Amino acid sequence: EYNIGKFAGIIFASPYAKNLDKPRTHEWNVKRGDDEITASLTITPHYGMQTPTTTTLRIYLALLQIWSHNGKPEDGIVHFSARQLATIIGWKWSGSDTAKRISDHVSILKSTGLTWILSYLQANGVLERKVSDISILSSSEYSERKILFKEERFTPVQRVRFNPDLVDNMLKGHVRPLNYEALKAISNDTTLNLY
Repeated sequence: EYNIGKFAGIIFASPYAKNLDKPRTHEWNVKRGDDEITASLTITPHYGMQTPTTTTLRIYLALLQIWSHNGKPEDGIVHFSARQLATIIGWKWSGSDTAKRISDHVSILKSTGLTWILSYLQANGVLERKVSDISILSSSEYSERKILFKEERFTPVQRVRFNPDLVDNMLKGHVRPLNYEALKAISNDTTLNLY
């Protein structure tokens, strides 16, 4: 979770960026003593989908708010309704359009691969590379609004599960501080990424 927050500006692109359906890679140099090596983060969308955008970030952070409000369950499961999530984000509810927007971005959170390549040198001078592949959500169950009974449409019938490694890190406090109310007030995508 700390790295998701630290690299949010890279993981979550502007919705107006070009080639959102293509993998994106960010590299940086890591220095250890006199040695300098390269580490990287690759964001790979599922075939036919786009990479996460700042809209996806808003949904992710709203899901974290629900998880936190529900006592931070260790299993990482969050039950919610589309309307509840829209309210937390601060979106005006427009029925199936808003529900579809949320559904699309939940799918993006579930299916986008994040590949962290961390480079380091062992004491004997041998270069090691560790590759870590994750997705933010390990599973999701999302029912389209049109297949729900009327009384179910505003109840928490939707369900996601955060990646267990992220949940473990969040429970251990390995997170970047965030003022969610301040974030909600930011409407500009560039400013959101800077925040």
